[in-house]
Amino acid sequence: MIDLFSDMHKDAFGFRPSAEAVESFATLPVERQNVITDDFQEKINENEEREKRFAQDAVVELREQIESIIKLGDVADVTFSRTSALRWMTAEEHFGHSQDVEHWVWEQGVLFTDFGKALVKELCTAWKV
Repeated sequence: MIDLFSDMHKDAFGFRPSAEAVESFATLPVERQNVITDDFQEKINENEEREKRFAQDAVVELREQIESIIKLGDVADVTFSRTSALRWMTAEEHFGHSQDVEHWVWEQGVLFTDFGKALVKELCTAWKV
C-alpha cells in the first residue's frame, strides 16, 4: 500500500511524498488509507481531464495556425500546401531524428493526441526524417 500511496501522490501532485508523509500514511488505519488514495484518484482524474482540455485547445490552435499560413500563401499568390506550411513553420528546427520531430510536436502540446501522432508522421515525411 505504501508503493501505491507514493505512486498516486506523484501522479496527483507531480512529486513523491516526503519520508514523513509516507511514515504517517503507514500508521493510519486501512480505511483512512483508502480514503486518502480515493482522494488522490480524484485529483489524478481531474489532472487528466485538464490535460485533455489543454491538448484539445492546443490542437485547435495549431490547426488554425497551419490554416492561416496556408491562407497567407494564397494571399501572396504562392500556393502553400499543408506540407509547405508545416515546413515553413518548422524551418528553424533541426530534425535529425524522429524524436526531434516528436519533441517539437510535444512543445506544441499535442503529441499525445491523434492529431499529434499523425502530425509527427507528416513532419517526418516532409523532412525525410
